[in-house]
Amino acid sequence: MIGNGVPSGKQLRAARALVGMRQVELASEVGVPTPRIVDIERGHVPPTPAEATKLIQALHRRGVVIVDGGAMPVTTMEKGVMN
Repeated sequence: MIGNGVPSGKQLRAARALVGMRQVELASEVGVPTPRIVDIERGHVPPTPAEATKLIQALHRRGVVIVDGGAMPVTTMEKGVMN
């Protein structure tokens, strides 16, 4: 997390990859252009609070929970949530 519950670009990229989701799919679900997802994942820009909420929700619907594990952020799968 980069602060205030906002996931880092690395966390988002790992979470998306964990469920085999493409950037274009995530962008469509969140309602932003694909280049915006690319920029967020590369760490060029942070997501806005509204984007962060939508990103977390989109990934959670696929069974991914992004947590702050202290010094090392962790991306995990919730048991039994995968489609």
